[in-house]
Amino acid sequence: MDILYKSTRSNSEPIRASQAIVKGLAEDGGLFVPQQIPVLECSLQELAQMDYRQVAYEVMKLYFTDFTEEEKAQFASFLQRAIDNLGGNPYKRKQKEEPKK
Repeated sequence: MDILYKSTRSNSEPIRASQAIVKGLAEDGGLFVPQQIPVLECSLQELAQMDYRQVAYEVMKLYFTDFTEEEKAQFASFLQRAIDNLGGNPYKRKQKEEPKK
């Protein structure tokens, strides 16, 4: 199923994810939103066993239907680097620091 994107401001012709990414904003200044929300291909129990990068990839790949598997794999690599640059897994709770005396 191809996910198409439309503007939040008008009923203009829907476009593919790659076109929406390149354009950034719709010509009318609206944001691009998907016309439909895809169904996850794995269960919540399976998602619970994955790390943050894997969960993000499983969700985001459903929205990039006009990208090749190679491009989606490259996206996963970019995602991993972004997470690493942010300090790792955002699911982990940070330990509260003891107040300084």
